[in-house]
Amino acid sequence: MPKQKENVMTIVTKSVKELIESKDSPIPLEVFPNKMGINLVGVEALTWAKQDDGQLTSLMVHFRPK
Repeated sequence: MPKQKENVMTIVTKSVKELIESKDSPIPLEVFPNKMGINLVGVEALTWAKQDDGQLTSLMVHFRPK
């Protein structure tokens, strides 16, 4: 029986400031205010996981406490 290739996951956390400067967001940042109604001022950071083939497997939004 052939051995299946394991997908390697990469987990990344970046602040909104880092995402704006690096332009390395897993989804366009304009999705938050335009599609979700979330002001980026209220977002602290994003954490996401990608497989080695580039598929996004999870996305977590870290909100700033009030």
